[in-house]
Amino acid sequence: MAEFRDLIREFGLEDEIRTARIELALAWEDVPGRALKALRLRAGLEQRDLAARLQVSPRRVAHLESGRADMSDDIVYDLAQALGVSCSQVIRAATLDHSASA
Repeated sequence: MAEFRDLIREFGLEDEIRTARIELALAWEDVPGRALKALRLRAGLEQRDLAARLQVSPRRVAHLESGRADMSDDIVYDLAQALGVSCSQVIRAATLDHSASA
């Protein structure tokens, strides 16, 4: 069975998918529980892509995005590097997401 990514390529939908991800990210950037995910989407990454860059499991990324996992200084820095944003943007997103899970 064809992978979803293969079908996207086959039908030439890469640009449309990229645009939709960015639009979704912009809509979610100030929404508690969605802010870190918005940064990831804006970077054009799936959870597994970000997990690979961080050398953690996709489940860990999901927990970080949902605010269910605390962030060390190291993970904040690593997220900022992987997402191409500042540490303060990661902290702001994490604070929003953590407040949503409380």
